[in-house]
Amino acid sequence: MGNIRFQQNYKLFCSLMYNTHTISLPDIESRLITVFGEIDDKSDEIEFTYTDYYNEEMGSTLNKVIYSFANLINPEKLPEIKIKTNSIEEEFCREGDQSRSFKRMVNLDPGYLTLSKIALLTTKDYSHRIYLGRGIHCEVTLIYKNKSYTPLEWTYPDYRTLEFTTFFNRVREKYKSQLSDSSTPEHLNS
Repeated sequence: MGNIRFQQNYKLFCSLMYNTHTISLPDIESRLITVFGEIDDKSDEIEFTYTDYYNEEMGSTLNKVIYSFANLINPEKLPEIKIKTNSIEEEFCREGDQSRSFKRMVNLDPGYLTLSKIALLTTKDYSHRIYLGRGIHCEVTLIYKNKSYTPLEWTYPDYRTLEFTTFFNRVREKYKSQLSDSSTPEHLNS
């Protein structure tokens, strides 16, 4: 029988997709900082052209950027984090047409990084996703192998890009340093 061990805290990140013509990126950044604390890194911004799935609701001039946060998170808080990002999306909705009561102006996808993987939080179930509770699921999106995060069969195309891989490898080094830093404030471990 294995011994139950408590998990190390994880490195929180959040991807942000938005219409470059309808949303102010600093407004969203400010809101994320209010909820999750200081941003300690930001990916290069990429044009999101991998699918037209979001175009009807958000428009076609979409960009995506990923932020990592200085505060490490308790893995037991993951469902709460996804619920919070859904609430932030609702704050930035605009009134829709007759077929929909609202239209998203921003899409937020939180996730976490460990030394071995990148995982995304979602409200949608599928064969490769695990239920966490409170209507939230989780999927491993990238695994750390051969000194870099590498995609899996179901990894979204944007998470396969050099820009995002470079970002996650850089954030991994920060996370590794945070784990070995004995001066990490106690409130980060709760």
